[in-house]
Amino acid sequence: MARARLVRSGAIVALGLLGSFGALALERHPPPLLDETARKAHSSRPPGLQRGKASVYARRLAQHRMADGTPLDLESDTAASLQLPLGSRARVTNLHNGRSVEVVIRDRGPFVKGRIIDLTPKAARALGFRTGVRRVEVVPLPAHAAAGAGSVASAGAVGTYRAPRRCRVFGVEGA
Repeated sequence: MARARLVRSGAIVALGLLGSFGALALERHPPPLLDETARKAHSSRPPGLQRGKASVYARRLAQHRMADGTPLDLESDTAASLQLPLGSRARVTNLHNGRSVEVVIRDRGPFVKGRIIDLTPKAARALGFRTGVRRVEVVPLPAHAAAGAGSVASAGAVGTYRAPRRCRVFGVEGA
């Protein structure tokens, strides 16, 4: 009987200690509060802005077909993104040196965790690197900017891509 009372009182003391340590942890690290300038900076971000790592297409992928059906030209301002629609344009800025370049999204990828965009070697050179991975900021450009002079994709072309009819489903050609 005395032992059961001792065990119960020990459990109550242990729960009390855990509760007080939890309260101390909350007092030490309160949730961050944004001051007025940080709140303004946070709200002024353009919609769709992404920050992450950019990589460069391998040279061996030259002339391989991209997701939009065109062959990869390593000397064009082309990029691959999983988030942005095919045919759209984006401004990519190197966070290390501030250089930026406009690219057309023509492919899907990268398929490596932590990366947000693949760039052609020409676009990577414009950002100040040739190989490897760099921290970048990607801002999608509005549709009217994509329809500018010399543009590859018009504003209406986004989302109108039709896959080639080479796939086989259940042995039926062109299905």
